[in-house]
Amino acid sequence: MTKENIGVSVEHDELLSKIAIFNDQDALRASDAGESRSAIGNFLEDTGIHPKAFSFVRMLKKQKKEEVQLDIIRSMELIFPMVANDIRGQSTVDMDFQEPVEPAPEEPVEFADPDPEVKAFSEQVDAAEAGEVVPFDGEGPEEAA
Repeated sequence: MTKENIGVSVEHDELLSKIAIFNDQDALRASDAGESRSAIGNFLEDTGIHPKAFSFVRMLKKQKKEEVQLDIIRSMELIFPMVANDIRGQSTVDMDFQEPVEPAPEEPVEFADPDPEVKAFSEQVDAAEAGEVVPFDGEGPEEAA
């Protein structure tokens, strides 16, 4: 099964095999680490795997107890999505936004003519807000008396 993501391509068995080989080489030939580093560099270049990500999984595989490996994996499965989503939410580098879609123009809505009294009152309010003096059409306080 091949895992391909953003230029990364590696077979499952190849990845695990290379990790085991490189870890064994490190353990057997600590003094000849240059050769191992060169092989690791070639592998990373060929696959596109990030060096820090590869270093982390090698460290995980170096854990002697499977129980410890599984504890680390369980913890990472819990926290990794949270951190990944946080990082992705703060960056636009990996975001693949689609072009904005223009909404279809809306059909104009025809309104019924307002009640003449409501229309007159609205005009008076608009005029008052504009600072205009509008004559009052109705009984004022002086006429009511």
